[in-house]
Amino acid sequence: MCLKWFRRPSWRNDVAAIVSVDPAERPAGYTLPVFDAKGRLKLPSAFQKFLASLKEDHYFVTTTNETTVYIYPLSEWKKFEASLDQPENEEQVDMFAAVRFVSDKYGADAVIDGEGRMLLPQPVRAEFKMHDVQVYVQCGRNKDRSFE
Repeated sequence: MCLKWFRRPSWRNDVAAIVSVDPAERPAGYTLPVFDAKGRLKLPSAFQKFLASLKEDHYFVTTTNETTVYIYPLSEWKKFEASLDQPENEEQVDMFAAVRFVSDKYGADAVIDGEGRMLLPQPVRAEFKMHDVQVYVQCGRNKDRSFE
């Protein structure tokens, strides 16, 4: 499961988000969460309930390609990181190294506080200009682990 933001075309002044999950009950449709002045994302109540059902307390927020922001449960991030240590060919060695570099540059641990807010890492907020933007959140399934 991961929550993912992606940049919209330049003619749109917003950032979109998709929550990709393993098969489970998940919120449907789009919602519009809010960022507060401190850069915390206020998750809609349906997403709070869904994430609580996963029994995960810690998350890892990062980008792997400087166009998409992912919020992984920490256990899923560790699995993804381990997969980066197992390239199948020379091309993947370079690609996985680049993914690791970018994810380390922007990534940080995060938690959801008692009011359903998550502080996103400052490098992510700055790169994606996550202040004064409209964010759409949708819950969907992530069927692969492509690097987009």
